[in-house]
Amino acid sequence: MPGDSGGNDGAGVLRKVEVALKNSGYSTTEVLIDQSQGRGACHGDSGGPAFLIQGGQAYLFGVTSRELVKPGSQATCSSDVVYTNILAELSFLNSAASTLEGQSMLSQNYLTVGQIKIESTSAGRQLDAPVNFPMPSPSASSGNDPIAEITAIINIGKQIWAVIAANKPVVNVQTNLANAIPAGITDWTVLAGWQVPQAREYRVTYKNLYGITVVDFTFRILYTPGGSLNGHGEYLTNATIVPAQLSVAWGYTFNAQSTVAGVMNAGTPKDPIAALQLQLHWSVDTVMSHKEDTDDFYVKGDGTFQALGSSGS
Repeated sequence: MPGDSGGNDGAGVLRKVEVALKNSGYSTTEVLIDQSQGRGACHGDSGGPAFLIQGGQAYLFGVTSRELVKPGSQATCSSDVVYTNILAELSFLNSAASTLEGQSMLSQNYLTVGQIKIESTSAGRQLDAPVNFPMPSPSASSGNDPIAEITAIINIGKQIWAVIAANKPVVNVQTNLANAIPAGITDWTVLAGWQVPQAREYRVTYKNLYGITVVDFTFRILYTPGGSLNGHGEYLTNATIVPAQLSVAWGYTFNAQSTVAGVMNAGTPKDPIAALQLQLHWSVDTVMSHKEDTDDFYVKGDGTFQALGSSGS
């Protein structure tokens, strides 16, 4: 059993000492240990164990409670000490252990993802300028950039950006944008014939093993199709994925980021149609589990949109 009745500082040092059992029936739930030899439990040892040695085997027998001090006297750690009798509290301990085991299972079920659902919540629709990027004008003048090659399509915007960082939405539509325009063009506004910006909306929900929704995430895919260069091609600008709504339950951490997985010409050399493959990757973490998923979307300069599906782990 721990303790040093001599008053020495034994903090951080595991100690043991042999003492005598003075009264095994001090009360219905307590025993009395003799510390008159100056050895045994002392200040800070409450809750420490007392072991009974039988046949060379140590059995947990008591839990340190208090020292018996005469009225008006100071505790010296060298008088009798009361210990709770483990055997007298066995039914309570078994009940408490069973409850804790059940709570452990409750925690495990709560913190484990059991179901994921990904659904489209809206068909393609025009935007009434809900975001702050510039609205292209159908009458914008076309450029005559001599180095532009209409068949070589590039992205002059972001390649990758955060959408959700540790349960917090990241919204910056001024800079988190991708474009699919002719090589040599450095400003999408020199292209003409842009359509009104379009939006697609999706919702991702995760439920735990209790069927409780622990992550509810809605995001929007925004893009502006239809731009042309000198009357040729159909290009894309201001393509992005932004968070619309997010709810995350306690104990869960949600992250998401968007990537431009590819830029290509889906048309012909004479009449190019720009295409972007946008990818949204997200993860859900708890102390019990880790889940991640990726959704791919294909957008073309003629306004065509296609969800390519998801893959997760």
